[in-house]
Amino acid sequence: MDSIIGILKKDWWRLLKDNHFNLHPSAATQALIVSIYSINNSKDKKREDEQFGADIEATQISTPPLFILGHWRSGTTFLQNLMVQDHNFVSPNIFECRNPHTFLVRQKIFEFRLKKLKTVKRNTDNVQISLDSPGEEEFAVGVMSLMTPMLGWVFPKKRDFYEKFLTFKGVSPEELTEWKDHYLYFLKKVTYKHQKPLLLKSPVNTARLKILNDLFPEARFVHIHRHPYDVFRSTLKMYRTAVAKSSFQGPQKRNLEDDIIDHYKRMHEAYFRDREAIPADRLLEIGFSQLESQPMETVRQIYQYLKLPGFNEAEPRFNAYLESQKNYQKNRYAPLNEDLKKRLQQEWALSFDFWNYEA
Repeated sequence: MDSIIGILKKDWWRLLKDNHFNLHPSAATQALIVSIYSINNSKDKKREDEQFGADIEATQISTPPLFILGHWRSGTTFLQNLMVQDHNFVSPNIFECRNPHTFLVRQKIFEFRLKKLKTVKRNTDNVQISLDSPGEEEFAVGVMSLMTPMLGWVFPKKRDFYEKFLTFKGVSPEELTEWKDHYLYFLKKVTYKHQKPLLLKSPVNTARLKILNDLFPEARFVHIHRHPYDVFRSTLKMYRTAVAKSSFQGPQKRNLEDDIIDHYKRMHEAYFRDREAIPADRLLEIGFSQLESQPMETVRQIYQYLKLPGFNEAEPRFNAYLESQKNYQKNRYAPLNEDLKKRLQQEWALSFDFWNYEA
């Protein structure tokens, strides 16, 4: 529910119609809450447009964003949380990503909630988060455009329809233009509020390298990868916890292994195809094992390779964050069976081969 709590009334109605009002009885309370919020969101958006609309439109994103790419459970959150300690950057926070239409006029609400609400652990990986933690702009733009594979988590019976927005293959030029407009508008809002260069992390962007490069021809990219077996096992837990909790259509009979394998495969096919068009000095690929074992050296490498300023100034904050995470315990998983390993080796061969992962 949190992923769509910022939706407007007209978009919520459209989403319900598109899904034939097919809601599981267990989601009735959640649907009612979203309906009430959608009415308030629409009212507050009107106020926000009146107060800030002209200023947002006039905002320029003068410094191209730095994008963190990588499939879910590959270390993207850790890298984002670490790099955002550099106060020269800003990532849209969770509150802003949940309230993309209204976060400017709801600043006082954000500050009040931040004081009242404690940090919580994500049930997927035990990472501590709060409303001001770095978020994923995909949730914001998905609520604004209704074009995101994340909606397949909310309405899993139409998962295959929403999956086309992973790569935008088969999407009309008009729809792609509409998505780009929403994306740029949200980034302008964040830039207008914080007046800092953007550090952006949404795993789905891994499949959109060409689109992002077209929007920001001077953007820089860090891609983080991890052994495919570890990614699969951790993503499966994410689907069984956070993704399942997001469903408004109750428990599904979908084969989660098939969905995960399909999504990862299409994401990386697009990534490996499009990476060739990015100048080598604007794309750096790192392994999670490298980041985990040598975090400071890895961040230093990112700054040097991509010619980012400010490492020395931010280094004490990097060290302080790493110190705060020293007791973090990763999840443990049972080994995969041999048949599943063989399937991953075949279906995800691009990743195994390119990054030299042992089967």
